[in-house]
Amino acid sequence: QSSSDQGVEASFEWGWAGVLSVGYGFGNGLRAELEGSYRTNDVDNIKVNGINAPRAGGTVSSYGLMVNALYDFNLGGVMPYLGAGIGYVWQDVDSLGFRASSNNASGSVDVGGTEGAFAYQAIVGLAFPINAVPGLALTAEYRFMGTTGHTIDGRANQNLTVNGQSFSARDPVSFDLDNFNHSLLVGVRYNF
Repeated sequence: QSSSDQGVEASFEWGWAGVLSVGYGFGNGLRAELEGSYRTNDVDNIKVNGINAPRAGGTVSSYGLMVNALYDFNLGGVMPYLGAGIGYVWQDVDSLGFRASSNNASGSVDVGGTEGAFAYQAIVGLAFPINAVPGLALTAEYRFMGTTGHTIDGRANQNLTVNGQSFSARDPVSFDLDNFNHSLLVGVRYNF
């Protein structure tokens, strides 16, 4: 999901996600699990005060640990489930920024770094048990994961040439990046 701060809005391309979890089923439909996850998205576009910034780029990745509670609804051939989780997610920003130039001036903004924050998620899924292999199921699910926000630091570089003389300035900048991620996942689950 896009993120904006101080008149700068970054939107992201579709990326990929991986989730690995281990848990315990209580036999009454309730499950608890510990999850490790990784998600990554490249920058699609950056707008500054509503105008597309030239040569925008960068990658935002997040990885974290979550504790989830889920409930399975046993409907025979298909098993819908709902869940929620809390945990901690680190957001890693790699060279998020843009570059611009004209006849006498050029500039760039680059932010990067890693910061962690409290995270939460909602889970809606379907499990399709494989009767030939008791305990094995294919899964398809949607997850919404969000965090309380991340402040990422960087630099704004400005270069200007006047009458053959070059001037440059480098100023620190920081942006508050939202981390709201929508994921569609397919997988397998095995119950021992």
